[in-house]
Amino acid sequence: MFRQGLSVYGPRAQKLLDGYAHLQELCDSTPELLEAELSAACARHASRCAHCGAADCPKDGRWFRRVRIPAKAWFVAIKAFEVGLDGRRTAALAGLSNPTVYRAFNTLRLSLARGEAPGRGTGVFGVKLADGLVRVSELERPDGDSPAQIVHKNGFVCTAAHSGYESLLWHSQERQGVPKVVKAGRREPRTAFVKFLIGQAGKHRGIPLETFGLYVKEYEFRFNHRGQPLFDRLVEAVTARVPA
Repeated sequence: MFRQGLSVYGPRAQKLLDGYAHLQELCDSTPELLEAELSAACARHASRCAHCGAADCPKDGRWFRRVRIPAKAWFVAIKAFEVGLDGRRTAALAGLSNPTVYRAFNTLRLSLARGEAPGRGTGVFGVKLADGLVRVSELERPDGDSPAQIVHKNGFVCTAAHSGYESLLWHSQERQGVPKVVKAGRREPRTAFVKFLIGQAGKHRGIPLETFGLYVKEYEFRFNHRGQPLFDRLVEAVTARVPA
């Protein structure tokens, strides 16, 4: 009855319901089954351990090994991350502590960023859009005239087009290295990515300054794969090896 009732709200509601059904299925799965699934995901990567040549060496430096939790907890955390479940509810479902879920989520974000560890430089990000895909990269030093500020909301500052970028982004608490901004006489239209960013950031109770860059890379990933299932892509990212 609940499934039928949600279906009247359209495909987005149905997609959300399917996501929670998959989450429940993972919670009900046996640990042995998900251990096998995780090993299979590791084996799908072409590279092997540089030391022993095995496809699933416990010392092979994969992202998920940075957080020592069972395979079942990892799969539940990945699915919860996909559907946007908060850390507290994820911890209850996966049987983990809140700090452990926080580390697992940030490990997922870092794997999506491919180890770039964004946000440790200027903390200012440039947004470029090409063929419907967005690319966000940290700038060494913003140059040119002062950009026009168009958004200051949900923990970040967003500017109008500037220095060849669709927009510049930085954390609202960032103080060093950020350019001076001028208020626009007329509010320029927000790009599709900025609108997406505002909606995604609004789901969190504030974004920490020290991990702001990881959230930006997460939103880049979600934007570029919007409307697509993310679970398999997330599993692939977190079972990949950490770049040397």
